[in-house]
Amino acid sequence: MLVDINLRRNGKINNYQIFRKILIHTRNPEIMASEEKSEKAKVIAKEKRGFYIHFIIYIIVNILLFIQWWYITGGDGFPWVITTTAGWGIGIVAHFIVVFIIGVK
Repeated sequence: MLVDINLRRNGKINNYQIFRKILIHTRNPEIMASEEKSEKAKVIAKEKRGFYIHFIIYIIVNILLFIQWWYITGGDGFPWVITTTAGWGIGIVAHFIVVFIIGVK
């Protein structure tokens, strides 16, 4: 954001300083580029964090489902857990591709 807390004077924002800072940012492509890189890095970090959270929840839920299946059936019968794991696994793979392979342009 272009307006810093440092630009406040007596609880009011000094318009001249804001205007000057905007001019400096728009005239200096290096500052603009560094701010764009910073925003892009934040978006990438947020997407990666989202994937890791999704993957951890996937692992935990599927372990609990497997334990439930084992407890109910004693390991006999159709392992219905596989269908849930496979279906959700497709979503995990798609999420991985979007975050790590395709990424933010």
